[in-house]
Amino acid sequence: MLLYIHGKGGSASESERYEPLFPDHDVVGLDYKTFTPRETGAEIHAAVKKLKPKYNHITLIANSIGAFFSMNADIDKWINKAYFISPIVDMEKLIADMMAWANVTESDLQTQGVIHTAFGEDLSWEYLSYVRARPIKWDCPTAILYGSLDEMTAIETIQAFAEKHNARLTVMEGGEHWFHTDEQLRFLEKWLLSDSDGYREETNGQEAPEKGGHMIVKQYQPSDYQAVCDFLIALNRDDRTHINWNWARFEWMAEHPEFDKSLSDSIGLWRDGDKVVGAAIYDMYFGEAFCGVLKGYEALYPEVLDYAYQNLKDDAGLGIAVCDNSVWEIEALKAAGFSPAGQTENIMRINLDHDLPVKAPKGLSIIELDPKDKLQEIQWLFWQGFDHGSDREEFEREESFTPQMRPHFDPRLSLTAVNEEGEMVAYCCLWYAEQTDYAYVEPVCTIPVWRGKGVAKALLHKALNHAKALGAKQAYVLSDLPFYEKIGFENDLHYTFYWKQ
Repeated sequence: MLLYIHGKGGSASESERYEPLFPDHDVVGLDYKTFTPRETGAEIHAAVKKLKPKYNHITLIANSIGAFFSMNADIDKWINKAYFISPIVDMEKLIADMMAWANVTESDLQTQGVIHTAFGEDLSWEYLSYVRARPIKWDCPTAILYGSLDEMTAIETIQAFAEKHNARLTVMEGGEHWFHTDEQLRFLEKWLLSDSDGYREETNGQEAPEKGGHMIVKQYQPSDYQAVCDFLIALNRDDRTHINWNWARFEWMAEHPEFDKSLSDSIGLWRDGDKVVGAAIYDMYFGEAFCGVLKGYEALYPEVLDYAYQNLKDDAGLGIAVCDNSVWEIEALKAAGFSPAGQTENIMRINLDHDLPVKAPKGLSIIELDPKDKLQEIQWLFWQGFDHGSDREEFEREESFTPQMRPHFDPRLSLTAVNEEGEMVAYCCLWYAEQTDYAYVEPVCTIPVWRGKGVAKALLHKALNHAKALGAKQAYVLSDLPFYEKIGFENDLHYTFYWKQ
């Protein structure tokens, strides 16, 4: 069954919101009549004690001060799983903050006993004394939803509580203490569904294992962009088995016309402090995803897989490409119900230990190009080069011309071949970050009438020479085309997709 404990100003009727989310649970809301930790804790204790003989499994959802009262009710031994929404986890600090807002000293409060404040809260010496004498003791698998704009509890306080009590913390950027807007309520529901579905499936009604410890699990916001790039750089620093998903692929994808940005808040990020240590990222749109964790955080991987399946699948399920050399990830995927499919990916590599020959066909010039400077022309080249046809009118009807703002773009690595009429006939781009020793190739294309003449080879060799001069010692491309082998690339890593319906 599911027991709902409301916050201040709430009511038991709020529990109705959770009935569709927990269809296999009896959902009960508790309307407590008192409002002190001693008395309300006793009410909650008595209610749960009465319910326990009827139910083998009790899930708790508690909101705001309702979470504080629940943790003071000595019920954690009867609760199988708790969900706290904007919980008050350090009442002593909150009281101290309110005393400061009201310009009330401890001496004032002790002398007067109760002080009414201009912001509508009564300060009580008895209440403060009780809180100090009864520090929270809570030992139950717990997930916490917190809004980054919560004015009642600081992020440092909620993080400290999550770490101490091994609670899984999810932060909604822009969320408030009171989750009430349509966007906030959708986030809340998605959070509950993604956690509770996996919990019910994994535990089969038994006590849940710890999942993620004090890691913060949050959904992606544009402000996380650089942190994700840093994570992908760190992921591939010592172990290249994830080079098929590197920072450059993420950067290219994030501004690709086919990337569905409306889904981006479904990307899951696991943080340890300010550092992203795990991620679940969809590829262009739902149905395929990347899942990865940094070295030392391997225990999070099953949780990342579960999040990806719950949040990033489409009607056909979810596919994840994993390097054939990564035995531990393959075992984790199989344990999570994924099976190998016929779909594969291939990474090719070239060493940049010497300059490569550059010879452009007669009548062509190689120039640097920032695509946003000639947006329509470069997209017309892509249209032809990626075999969409040669109908200019159809191209102009179908395409939109929005400049892509990629933060790490380097025009020295963006080259186009131009004929004598000034028309672009081929293009290649490389991506390089000084924190790495490699470049990444994306994209390369030539219009059909110029293929087989050495144009792409000349462009790519020149770009690779530029990357070498910047510090790259090797370059990777996600491909198995014979073209790359002909110009010096070798097969490096092979990936198999694992699917779960």
